[in-house]
Amino acid sequence: MTIDEALNKNLNFSMLNDVYIRISENQQEIVSYELSDYYSNVTSMMVGEIYLHNGQWKFNAIGNGVKRDLAGLCEFYGVNVV
Repeated sequence: MTIDEALNKNLNFSMLNDVYIRISENQQEIVSYELSDYYSNVTSMMVGEIYLHNGQWKFNAIGNGVKRDLAGLCEFYGVNVV
């Protein structure tokens, strides 16, 4: 999750409230994750990971934030952005 142009516009998560991620299937909420801490030094965040385990989809909350844009967040987790 990132704030669009956060670095250029000097924005961060401390400026937000009521932030959450919701994953739905067929209008049915499967999982939700509410952000409870809002940090002034965070502009991008790995909220969680979705994975298939024994035929069932699982969600693991992570909540790890950094002061980087989307490309920087991807780079932090080893994802190459072209």
